Amino acid sequence: MKSRYAKSYAPTVYCYARKFSQLLDGNLAELESFSRPKRGAVLRALTALSKYIGVYEGFKQRMKNYGMRWECQGSFESFLRIMRNRNSDVMEWVKRCLEAFDRPYATFVEFTLISGLRKTEAIQSFNLVVKLGQADKLDEYYNRCLESLEHFRYPETW
Repeated sequence: MKSRYAKSYAPTVYCYARKFSQLLDGNLAELESFSRPKRGAVLRALTALSKYIGVYEGFKQRMKNYGMRWECQGSFESFLRIMRNRNSDVMEWVKRCLEAFDRPYATFVEFTLISGLRKTEAIQSFNLVVKLGQADKLDEYYNRCLESLEHFRYPETW
């Protein structure tokens, strides 16, 4: 599972697979009571489990018999959903963090917000910025003209 999923996502798949394993040969209609995101997560976990134990074809047929279908949005629908989403709650949370955190932690939150990097990437990048900054070599990673981080210069990290 670790080779197939991101390090941070694999435990979620494993947890859902264990928690809902009885649905592999149980009543799949129970999934209808879940929210869309949870239903999708459970279905992904059950699919992974069914492939692992060799019952995927049977599980796929049972999904079809129950009328279960994968719900996937196209890229345009995903774009619209993101654009319609109001991020005011997230920004409020960030403001509260910046006020409550000690300066080093607040700096990391600001860095993550500005860079747009995912959590793991942000941690790696932030640590690299600190390390290079202390060695007065930040220009090897941060391009001041382009105002961008140049990850390609550190292929062993990325």
